[in-house]
This record gives sequence, structure tokens and C-alpha cells, in this order.
Amino acid sequence: MYSPSQDECRPGPGLIDDVIIHEPRYVPFIWQSGNRLLIMDRTAYGWAIAEFAFNTRLGAYEGRREGTYDSPREASGVLMATMIMADQEIQNSLSRSLIDWVGEYATVA
Repeated sequence: MYSPSQDECRPGPGLIDDVIIHEPRYVPFIWQSGNRLLIMDRTAYGWAIAEFAFNTRLGAYEGRREGTYDSPREASGVLMATMIMADQEIQNSLSRSLIDWVGEYATVA
């Protein structure tokens, strides 16, 4: 006997044999290291990047800088430039994450 709860899975015709293909969905680039958070996203005006730092006293992120660029390549370069003074491990983490994101979402964006 089935419950009327929406949490129940109910069998239906063709569900097992049907193959469902989902188009990849675009998601913005988000990267965090310690108290630093970087976001890159497309907007109506171009590609925006924003840098935030976590303020432990307030318990919230505060905006440090933001800008809008014509292309994702230009915005990516700016993201990498923000980490130029960071240690090699942090630079590698950001570049690997950015490469993975571009590989997955470049055709969607």
C-alpha cells in the first residue's frame, strides 16, 4: 500500500527503460581558500569577478573588490593575478579549479 506522501517513489510506465539526458547547466566559478572567496559569473554587462574576505568578528563575508570584463578569458586572467603573491599551493589550487570549470562550462556559457 502506498502512502500519499510526496517522499514516496511510485512505479510508473516506462521509468526504468527511459534514458533521461540532462543538458549541462551553467554554474558560476566559485573558489575558496582560507578566508578568501573568489567568484566569477556572467552578467548582462560581461563577466564579473568579485573577491570577498571572511570577517571573523562579524561572522560574514565582506566584499574586497569587484569588476566586469568583456570575456571569460580576461576575467580569468584577473582572478589569477589576484593570487600572484600567494604561495604555489594556493596558485595551483586556483588554476586547477579554473581549468576544470572552463572544461565543464565553457560550452554552456
